[in-house]
Amino acid sequence: MSIAILIKKYKPLVSVIIPSLDGYRNGNVPKLIEAIKGQTFHDLEVILVKGVMPCARAHNAGVNYATGKIIVFFDDDIILGHDHIIENLIAPFAAHQAIGITGASQLLPPDANRFQKRCNKEFDRFQFPVINEMIESDMATHAAMAIRKNVFMKAGQENVNLIYGDDPEFRARLRQAGYKIVVVPQTWIYHPPPKNLISFLRISFQRGKGAAHDFLNYPDLIYETPPANAKTFVSHRSFLYRVLRAIIQNIEATLKLKLIFLSVRISYEIGYGLGLLREIFRSQSVSTKDGSTSGK
Repeated sequence: MSIAILIKKYKPLVSVIIPSLDGYRNGNVPKLIEAIKGQTFHDLEVILVKGVMPCARAHNAGVNYATGKIIVFFDDDIILGHDHIIENLIAPFAAHQAIGITGASQLLPPDANRFQKRCNKEFDRFQFPVINEMIESDMATHAAMAIRKNVFMKAGQENVNLIYGDDPEFRARLRQAGYKIVVVPQTWIYHPPPKNLISFLRISFQRGKGAAHDFLNYPDLIYETPPANAKTFVSHRSFLYRVLRAIIQNIEATLKLKLIFLSVRISYEIGYGLGLLREIFRSQSVSTKDGSTSGK
């Protein structure tokens, strides 16, 4: 793990945190830093957290290192939509103490290829349109979001035990504490889908394995990720409900020829199944080992 301050400022109001496995992301990280320098808001520091997984651990490490009163998270693969992103994300905190998280709309990059454009049509949460008024939404995600540091710490930081369920679990925890999660108006980023099917299948397979780990070890912390346009939020669904929903969605995808969606879901489900078997085998191995040890 390494933490680097890319833009330094004494006692900044805002700390921008960028988690990145390699600190480069095919050249996007340097471009993102230049875009941050061009923002209208300058009372900030930029912290790059490199080589830390899962994402929750990287976020926590960055916040622990940060000196700003407001934290802004950016994923390392995003493109800022204009020069007022940071200014717009932090503005609501001055007037609304009940707001816990602010987020940006997410759009397809202008240079997206045909595969990415197709993904954007087949997957619901790949985009969220630009809005003219602030609204409550589960689409305020870590891709581009802001939160007061004291709220982040008071909430207990993010759960590092979860591999892929940390994002919805953290939002749910803030809602339970009485905070609102909002998307702010006229504020957007470009967040690209995977560039090809092979990459997408690989990512989905790994997500399936991670989801199996989270479900078996922390079932009470598995929260719903509602459709992008949802106006109400259901915290939990039963395992049976989720299985039946997945079957229905797969049938609908087949009938509507949403072939990318179907392929990705099958890859996820294979990863999930193998992940369940791996976790069950691991728990049995630990139980057997403990039993053998106690019998000595």
